[in-house]
Amino acid sequence: MNEDRIAIMFDLITGIVTVIIIGIVILMIPYQKASQRDSKEAVIIDEYLEEKQADISPVPKPGSAASESDTAELVQSEYERPDNNTAAVSKQYYKGTVDSILVIDKIGLAKAIIRGSENDYNLSRYLFVTADQTSVLGVDNYVIYGHCSQTYGHSFNRLDEMQVGDNFQLIQGTETYQYTVTNIQLELRENASPLLSTGTNTVQLVSCEKKRVEGFPEKRLIIVTAEIAS
Repeated sequence: MNEDRIAIMFDLITGIVTVIIIGIVILMIPYQKASQRDSKEAVIIDEYLEEKQADISPVPKPGSAASESDTAELVQSEYERPDNNTAAVSKQYYKGTVDSILVIDKIGLAKAIIRGSENDYNLSRYLFVTADQTSVLGVDNYVIYGHCSQTYGHSFNRLDEMQVGDNFQLIQGTETYQYTVTNIQLELRENASPLLSTGTNTVQLVSCEKKRVEGFPEKRLIIVTAEIAS
């Protein structure tokens, strides 16, 4: 009888452990995929910085003085440097050209902004894109689209943590632009267009809410508007 009880307990414990292991594996799959996407994008960012940022001018971070190496390290700290074999693949990963690099230190984000006519293709790979092909950073309203991943910390998953007064950077060519968040809005897609026409030198980060809020037919857009830092 005791042997039977021991056998039953052993089978029960084995079953519980198996279920836990399977659950952990299932939970880790999205993070593994996100990590793979981040590794590919790391190559894109590295290539852009190698090509465009050799002569970047020092730009102070908010609240402290920053050197040329500080700016590069801020971006590179999010990723490991890729090898040459991986770099050869990066050009096939997106369609268009890298227009800038977005760096939001508060939420640990460094993303390449792709400009071209294949926004749906690039967004499906959780890349960020410009809303159009004509807006000029530092002159016009520069709108950036990105999906809100359900994986913590990936893509615009933490965009809802941004607050008025927060700062971020956009690196384009040899220039680093500092922006300060001035407004955050939540709006349905059908009502969002007028909000994306500021007509001034602003940057807008646009993504979806993580979950649909009760009372709304769909997820609303998070629209973070920022002005050039004074």
